[in-house]
Amino acid sequence: MRATRVNVLGSGLLAAVALSSAALGEVVKDERGFSFELPAGYAAQADLLPGTRTWGRGELGEASFARLTVTGLGGRIPTTPPNHTILEASARASAATYGLALDSFEYRPLRWRELELEVSTQHCHREHLRFVQHSLGLPFAREGVQVSLLGPEAESERLRSEFDGVIASFDGERSTDAPRAKETAWSTGETLGALCGLVVMLSIPLAAWRLFRKSG
Repeated sequence: MRATRVNVLGSGLLAAVALSSAALGEVVKDERGFSFELPAGYAAQADLLPGTRTWGRGELGEASFARLTVTGLGGRIPTTPPNHTILEASARASAATYGLALDSFEYRPLRWRELELEVSTQHCHREHLRFVQHSLGLPFAREGVQVSLLGPEAESERLRSEFDGVIASFDGERSTDAPRAKETAWSTGETLGALCGLVVMLSIPLAAWRLFRKSG
């Protein structure tokens, strides 16, 4: 794995050490003009939304699983952070349609190439199950994409390490910066909420079925 520079809320050295231990596997080449490396053990999954490619490890509803998604945002995006108020309102509204509650949002800087971008972390729950999703927009020349990784909240540190390692591996021509419109922040939030909702909606019945089988 190539050397990686990370700046994460004053703990860049610790994050870099964590990244060095997150092994990467298969190289994915996307027709939109970029490539990246999957974490070891990840394989292609059924796509969750139109314009979204999906990979994962483990089975939905198990104690350990993750789903990585790369979603096209329909055009170029800037490198400046979105409006948090708009993004959070949109994400909560979108997730609520799946019966999912987004409890809190966290933000941290993450260096990619020469840019310092912003990771959004969403903590959510449905019934007794709790999840965490890490998300970041990458400004590629042909089309900006939203990269997200969701899994059980109990695996938060592992997910963060895998997510940061994947982001560091992305390669492709980036776009020039442009002002971020309110509509961009709203649509990004809608995507975050929908991805959380779809993965969790699929996880709940599977978790219940596995619990039923164990008790039988």
